[in-house]
Formats: sequence, C-alpha cells, structure tokens
Amino acid sequence: MHAIVFFTNIGFYHAARLRAACNEFNSRGWKLTAVQLTADTLEHPWGRIDSEIDFPLITLIPETNQKKSKVSIPHIPPNVLENCLVSLKPDIVFIPGWFEIYYISVLYWCLDNKVPTIVMSDSTFADEPRFLLKEFIKKRIVCKFTAFLVGGKPHLEYLEKLGANKDRIFVGYDVVDNNFFSKGAELSRLNARDFHIKYDLPEKYFLAACRFIPKKNLFRLLEAFKIYRQIKDKDIPNWKLIVIGDGELRPQLEAQILKLNIKNDVFLSGFKQYQALAIYYGLAGAFIHASTSEQWGLVVNEAMASGLPVLVSKNCGCAEDLVKEGRNGHTFNPFDINEIANLLLKISHNDSKRELMGKESQKIINKWSPEYFAENFVKAATKALNVPHPKFIFFDKVLLHALINRWK
Repeated sequence: MHAIVFFTNIGFYHAARLRAACNEFNSRGWKLTAVQLTADTLEHPWGRIDSEIDFPLITLIPETNQKKSKVSIPHIPPNVLENCLVSLKPDIVFIPGWFEIYYISVLYWCLDNKVPTIVMSDSTFADEPRFLLKEFIKKRIVCKFTAFLVGGKPHLEYLEKLGANKDRIFVGYDVVDNNFFSKGAELSRLNARDFHIKYDLPEKYFLAACRFIPKKNLFRLLEAFKIYRQIKDKDIPNWKLIVIGDGELRPQLEAQILKLNIKNDVFLSGFKQYQALAIYYGLAGAFIHASTSEQWGLVVNEAMASGLPVLVSKNCGCAEDLVKEGRNGHTFNPFDINEIANLLLKISHNDSKRELMGKESQKIINKWSPEYFAENFVKAATKALNVPHPKFIFFDKVLLHALINRWK
C-alpha cells in the first residue's frame, strides 16, 4: 500500500510527524511519500531542515526556482499536481485542508480515480466567522473525503457539524517533537547561568512566541502586562516579558511598548531558529498564548513539553484538550486584559506551585506525541481503505471544478 501525504511546506514539526508515520508504515510493509508544494515560504522561515528528512520527499517547486515571496496559487499549476499523482500512483492520499485551491485539485483527481482521501484539519467552528453559503459548500467538500485526521475535540465536533461520520474521525494531528523540547529545556536549566549570559535573558520572565499579526493579540497582552506591573506585590521578583517572533506589526508594537512605558521590561527578541527555541522555553517561568483566534497553537505543545505552566486563550483550538484548569495552567478570555493581568500575577506568585504545574504539563503532553499522530494516521488510512468510496456526482464535479478554476 502506497500513501501520499501533501503539505504546503514541511517544517520541523511536520518532519517529526512524518518520521513517526513512516516507521509505522514500514512496520506494516507499506510505503509513505511526502510531497511539499514548495521548499520554503516567508510565512514560516524555517530554513534548511535537510537533517530532519529521512523519509521519501518530493518538492514540486524547487527552492532555486521559487520567487522571493510566499507561495501562491499561480506558482503551482494544476498539471504539476496531476502529473505528480499520476507518476506516484497512490492507493490513498492525505490532504491538509479542504478549501485551498491546490488541495481541491488533488481531491478532484482522487475522486475521479477512486483513490481514498483523508483530510488533515485543525479547523474549529469558532476560529473564524461562519457564513451559510460557505458552510454549505464546505459540507459538500467534506463529505467527499473518506476519513479524517484532526487536532482534538473541537475539531472533531466541527467535522460532525459538517456531516462527517464520527467513526471515521481520528484525533492527534497537531503534535510536535516532545523529546526535542523536553531535553533541550532540561539542558538549558542545567546550564542556566551560561545560557542567561549567552542569550542576554532576564532571571524571571513570561514567554510568548508567535508571528506579529493581529489575531495573536499582542497589543492586549502588552496592556495586560502593564497592569500586572502596576498591581504586582513589591515582594514578588520583577518578571519581564519576552516575545519571540516577528511580523508586520513590529513597528506598532514597539510604539505601544514606548507608549505604555514598559520598554525596560518587554523584549521583542525576533524570530528564533528551531534549535534555540528550547532554551527560551527552558529558562522561562511561564508561557502565555493570547490569540483571539487560533486553530490549534503548537507553541503551547512546545511550552508544555518544555515543562512550563501555560496561560492559554479560550479561543485557541488546543485549549480544551491541553489545558487542565489549575493543574497545568489556566485559560482566559483574550479580550479581557484585567483577567490576563491577574493570571500573570497568579502564575508568578508561587514558585513551588508553578514547578508542579510544569511537571503536569509534561505529563499531559506526553500523549500528544509524534507516535500518537502516527498511530491515528495509520488508523485513518486503514479506515479509509475499508469503507465505501464517496459518490462523485455531476453537481460535485461542477462545484469542485468551479473552485479549482478560481486560480486560472
């Protein structure tokens, strides 16, 4: 049995999942080939990850031919996808999403050639406004997949709303390399003094990690941190806030920091390569993710694997599955800056409690591993191979064809 799994661009966490999935496939005598549309994007500048690739990988748009911009539809002609599928002759295809034009093209080919498909999704009902017509179209698309691999509970529930059969839905899509972060964080703590000096890190700090875009809610986080500083008990150590990442809002965030008069306490540390992330996590006191909308939030996985208590917006798709209230962290309303400020105060107040919460984070995240992804990846494949193939009627062909032709 030969399976293909598509991704737009493979980064470190994709590679960890695919290594585990390949091990599962190989143990069964099956074959798995990964296909990425492009070797790099500006949206996720992971850089070279050649050392992480020990599985079959095909790149449709080589880096040498790629324009210096985020990958977009005109760069991936439909015939390139079709030629790839014809040459690989898959028995089953994994597709990361149901509305991107290039993946609709893959779905169309699979339906036309009676190849089972599994959609990998971390969409939830609440992660963006929903409109009746768009949801109707989405339902028609979703019912054409044979099985489903999703993030967690809210993602499963959304697929059920869209008409998917629950017995064909499997969870565990959103995982990271837990061992990398747990070992790296532990190493940084054992050599804390040296790493504090090398990376110029404060003794105590909250950590956030995200792109600087509106939905990450960084302006409210800065306001909440300002309030935290004002209400903080003078006997509590002076915690700073470090935000790693970069993006379009950086100039406005820098202006906001000056306006709030917290320049000496907030550090925008820029984008960090994967290998350095565990150090920032390991030396932090707590992690906060304040997004107003988030399909999952893999940085929360990373922080938990690193042994941190987590403060997570209720609007993050991972919150329901990963945050156990009071045990390993807290959830909050991302629009309530006073609630955020009070949680910053609460989490920084008790060192022994915070250490216990960090250990609980690691216990919880142990389940959400690449091996868990691989287990359910195989279960989804097995299910897809043993259920009836979706009907592909004239209306569906017209609908998918119309959606595909948006890029022409």
